Amino acid sequence: MMAPSESPQIVMDADALNAFMTEAFGQPLSWTIERVDLGGIRVRQPTSDGDLRPGGTVSGPTLMSMADGVAYMVVLSRIGPAALAVTSNLTINFLRRPRLVDLVTDARLLKLGRSLAVTDVLMYSDDGTADALERPVAQATVTYSLALLDLPGNDTAEIGAGRTGVVIAGNADAGAVPANTTPPTPGGTT
Repeated sequence: MMAPSESPQIVMDADALNAFMTEAFGQPLSWTIERVDLGGIRVRQPTSDGDLRPGGTVSGPTLMSMADGVAYMVVLSRIGPAALAVTSNLTINFLRRPRLVDLVTDARLLKLGRSLAVTDVLMYSDDGTADALERPVAQATVTYSLALLDLPGNDTAEIGAGRTGVVIAGNADAGAVPANTTPPTPGGTT
């Protein structure tokens, strides 16, 4: 596995991503990876009645799962197979009512650093009309933590030494709470 700064090229194509995802999650994808290139990745997922919520629209959890999965794959396409790249943030904006047709998702990297990867994800309902892939139904920003990966520049020895923490505010030294402790509550009680 290469460090992000050393890997400006694609290191996993569609076939490699499909194989990794099948092995890592124990079942083949129901998605079709249509494109993997330096501009990002495009994935298509057929939707079914199981993806609906009341009102006849594709559910939010279906869209969030798709955003998370495709963001994960765009990161993997650049860093290689890394099961420990984990979601640290997902923010989604629902823009239009998604229809019960194929869900097409495009993801691109905004930043690929030593400890974080930030992606932008656009989702479309492909009903076959000429402008279907020009009008997103949702947009998400998904951030992945790469801190648990054994990449050059990531000090994984510190993680095992109990130096991990949760940053409450300010810099990591001033606001970190050691693992397995409770952060102070307002008013000074714990």
